[in-house]
Amino acid sequence: MFHRLIGCFALLFALLTIPGTGAAQPLMGANRAPALLQRTEHFNVYLARGSLRRAEALQLIERLEPTLAIVAKRFGTPFKARERIDLLPPQRGACAIRGLTISGKRHIQLFYGPGADLDRLQSLVAHELVHQLQRERFGDRVQQTADMILLEGWATVASDDFARTPDGTEPRWRARMREQVAQHAILPLTVDLGRDCRTTTRNTIYDHWASFVSFLEQRYGPEALAAVYASGRGRAAGSANYERVYGKSRAELEAEWRDWVVTQ
Repeated sequence: MFHRLIGCFALLFALLTIPGTGAAQPLMGANRAPALLQRTEHFNVYLARGSLRRAEALQLIERLEPTLAIVAKRFGTPFKARERIDLLPPQRGACAIRGLTISGKRHIQLFYGPGADLDRLQSLVAHELVHQLQRERFGDRVQQTADMILLEGWATVASDDFARTPDGTEPRWRARMREQVAQHAILPLTVDLGRDCRTTTRNTIYDHWASFVSFLEQRYGPEALAAVYASGRGRAAGSANYERVYGKSRAELEAEWRDWVVTQ
């Protein structure tokens, strides 16, 4: 996922995964700074008061290395170095977020309280690890300017082994996408999360972005997807150079996707 934590989701996401920004500042006083809990092969995990219980944190830690192995294989990129993970108290409010990745500093922050659903938290860890893997594959410059549609859509798709429907048959984003189609609730892919700073909108548009990335990969192939990701010209949704890669504008591709998604 970068940032100085402030109340505005838009500014947080403008810095998402950007290397070289200021040090992360957790939403807590100095007396609640996270303390090192455990090291694994690839992770240093820190736990703050008000986050998971110690026993819950240790259960999550047991899942980290297997999760990394699966998403690295799915994304097709090896993990190059160690990562710091901070387990912090949950944020509050309409713009509250659950996870941030400061990829340039190899630092993930997770905002969860005691009693959190560890399966859901594992799926978020997988998503955040894909953001780090995006930087591993494409480097700092590309990750700083990756189109939000592709940045988050690809991370959602590449981590969906950990975000399945209750029967395990398909990714949650795909099932929710069908519901959104049935309800005629399709949003523009370029929705501005800074203007509509709500968790519900964020969840919905992430489903859309995942579906769009899946469409691009299935119809035009993985090489073109990698090329358009690398063509980003800013964090804004729709900023990649779709015309150069696909010979079609983002709007034309979105229209194709809208026709495609109703058949899924």
